Amino acid sequence: MSLLALLAVVSPLLGSPQVLPTTVHVQAAETGQGILRGRGQECFVITPHHVVKGTLGTVTITGERGAKGAAEVVRTVPGDLAILRVTERGGLPCAEWTFDGKVATLLRGTDSGHFELREASGGSTLVPVTFDTVDADRIDVRSSPGASPIEQGMSGA
Repeated sequence: MSLLALLAVVSPLLGSPQVLPTTVHVQAAETGQGILRGRGQECFVITPHHVVKGTLGTVTITGERGAKGAAEVVRTVPGDLAILRVTERGGLPCAEWTFDGKVATLLRGTDSGHFELREASGGSTLVPVTFDTVDADRIDVRSSPGASPIEQGMSGA
């Protein structure tokens, strides 16, 4: 599971809604998911690298209620992550957001969560998931029984 998926799964465990990242639909070389993170006066999208790999120019991002923005790839990180700088906010919220990285503590005793899947229209769907494996490097998840399957385009959910 990518960092994005992990953040989506543990978000309900973080408590206060002020610290939760805003999710966006990312349309680039592939379709996927991302989260917005503010730093100073700038706004960034964190998304799987394979979603934007080979993309030249602007990437379209869509948030809640169909708010559209644009971003450009500024950095890739080993482990299938890409950082995009938002160049056009289009009404997308991008508050400062912190995450202290204590994932093991957050997940202790937890065996399930959900992905928030941001749709191209701006709507969202929660996909219940069950943790198969949790270790220092990765978390393997599968759709919970009776839930929609995890499919292409959900990268970063």
